[in-house]
Parts: sequence; structure tokens; C-alpha cells
Amino acid sequence: MKFSKIEIKELAISILVISLAIGWQSDMVMTLVMSVLALIVVAPAFAFHELGHKFAAQKFGFNAEYRMWKKGLIAALVMAIVTNWFGTKFLFIAPGAVYFGGKHGSKSDVGKIGFAGPLVNLGLIGVFGLIGLFAVDPLVVAVAGTGVYVNAFLALFNLIPFGPLDGRKVLEWNRTYWGIGLAIAIISLFWGNLLI
Repeated sequence: MKFSKIEIKELAISILVISLAIGWQSDMVMTLVMSVLALIVVAPAFAFHELGHKFAAQKFGFNAEYRMWKKGLIAALVMAIVTNWFGTKFLFIAPGAVYFGGKHGSKSDVGKIGFAGPLVNLGLIGVFGLIGLFAVDPLVVAVAGTGVYVNAFLALFNLIPFGPLDGRKVLEWNRTYWGIGLAIAIISLFWGNLLI
């Protein structure tokens, strides 16, 4: 996998901002603690999702690089601060995406590249799920459950067949894979809640 310096920098910034937005609390010490937990659980769900797209695109011969969306990252931070100030927490995070090109892609190639991101999240559900099933410590089980839930949510959201989301590309390529991925993500949301 080939990375440019700009891509590494923008991916790192995105991961840190996502972690801070998710971890934001009224108390700065709690913000630090929750941001570190988000860095451990949530950031990999996003980063590995995007790297799944990048790896698949490069495998099919495309040039592919992650680019952050500054407005989306700023909006996430502002939303975290403002909603927390009002005593609640609501976030919508649109940090960026992997863009690929350099050649004409078939519907199959584009669909497989689109499915690669959610597929990584489905794999991470398995990893966190196994940890949650075999862990004894309640905190480890809760963190693992959060990992299952976050990856399930990310896979489910991205499999919505609308606009630029992965779901439209996957559905146009293979309805069966799209349906199976969607079903696993929905079931895993409930599983993650049980573990938490």
C-alpha cells in the first residue's frame, strides 16, 4: 500500500479530531480519558474502513488517496461542544474519504472497492465480539461491546444505498453481498448493545 505524506498527515488529523469530538466532555480530564478511549475503539473503525477502500482500489490498479474534509471535521467538533453545552451529545461526523481514479472502473471494481470498507468493519465486529465473549473484566467487555457497536453502526450507515455512500455502489454490483452485509451490521448493533 502506497501512502503520500499529505495523506498520512490528513488521516492522522482526522483520527485525532474524531477522537476529540467523540470524547468531548464538560470536564477536561474526562475529555482526555474519553478521547483516548475513542482513539482506541472508534478511530480504528474509521481508519481501517478507509484503508480497506484504499487497499482494494490499489489492488484493482487505481490511484487512491485519503483526503480529509475540513468542514466536516470542524462541524463535528462544534457539534460536540455545543450539544454537550446543552447537556446532551449528538454527533454527525463526516471526516473525509478515499478518492480513487486513474483509469475507468467497471461496476464490479467500483462495487468491490465500495464493499471493502464495510467489510473491514464487519471483520472488526468479529474481533471485538470475540474479546467481549471471552473477557472477564467488565470494563474490557464494555469496551469490546462499544467496538462491536461502533463498527456495526459504521458498516450499516455506509451500506445505505444513497448518494456517495458505499451502499449504492455495492447494491449496483451485488445485491446478495449488500443484503448479507446489511443483515450482519443490524444484528451486530443489538449484539454490541448487549455487551455494553
